[in-house]
Amino acid sequence: MTIQTELFEDKSTQIVVRCKESFKNEVTALAKDNQLKLSSYIKYLLTQELKKAKK
Repeated sequence: MTIQTELFEDKSTQIVVRCKESFKNEVTALAKDNQLKLSSYIKYLLTQELKKAKK
């Protein structure tokens, strides 16, 4: 397991992610494909899930 702390661009939001290294690499690649940094991509995905949950 990899434990990684991502500090978001606004420097006031932190998230600790526990995942396999292979999963982290896959998500990093997806973020790059979308021209985003990993932290921005994670924040985007979390925001989308929160919006779905509110509906």
